[in-house]
Amino acid sequence: MFAEIPRVSAEHRWLSPPIDEFDYELIHSGLSAERAIAETSLEIRKLYEGCPQDDLPVLVYMGNPVTSMTWVGYKSTGFPRAKVMGQAGNLDSRGICHAISQELGLSGNDMRGIVFGDHGDSMVVSPRYISLGGIPLDTHIKSGKVGRKAIEDVIEGAKKGGTHFINETGQSASVGPAKAVGEMLRCIITGEPEIQPVVAIIEKEYDLLKKDDGLDSMGFGVPAKIGSYGVEKIYELPVEDIREMMERSAESVKEDIRAASAMLKENFGLE
Repeated sequence: MFAEIPRVSAEHRWLSPPIDEFDYELIHSGLSAERAIAETSLEIRKLYEGCPQDDLPVLVYMGNPVTSMTWVGYKSTGFPRAKVMGQAGNLDSRGICHAISQELGLSGNDMRGIVFGDHGDSMVVSPRYISLGGIPLDTHIKSGKVGRKAIEDVIEGAKKGGTHFINETGQSASVGPAKAVGEMLRCIITGEPEIQPVVAIIEKEYDLLKKDDGLDSMGFGVPAKIGSYGVEKIYELPVEDIREMMERSAESVKEDIRAASAMLKENFGLE
């Protein structure tokens, strides 16, 4: 699934129609997710050919594997990378904050978090970028208020939350992802930017792409300022404590991107 959101200037944000009046398309196909995304994104490319960059819509991709799907959308449309993003981090950070709040006996209403990397088991979480009442979780751990091992176990369990849900119900979640993407769309539609964890198209950020990777970009979960222009800024935070995990997550994403790149070249002649 992706939502195609026209840009709304700040001075006209109150005139914007409700979300259910915006164009969107649900993709259900026997094709692979990446190929289905490519075909639809190529149609978007034709539709907006010759359109000034500032007037291009913002594309928000959902589904799995969201990192490679977002990258396929970026390559297929030819849009600037700021106009393309994927939803995963909001959902993941909400799940992790909820799990930690349950462990600590808190409501979780005042918790915020940022996650990095891929969606699922290889996502990367650092306690320094999760806060309780404005206080970093890492500070709580260092003060001895909560055990690091207990928190690490909770985080690992929360990372597998989507898999558990599918195994128990036989279907993918819908309410959680809808709420998560709604937070992203709110920033885009109202023109009120926020920092949120999103799948953005990265190039030199975080030094994750190497010369011998054979890639000039990839989709990857990072904290970003999102607003009416899309991904308006990618924030490079200190990640020395999770650098090794980010590298592993990036390698997993690169494998998917290489496969998607080969598919684009073979089926659509896109480099």
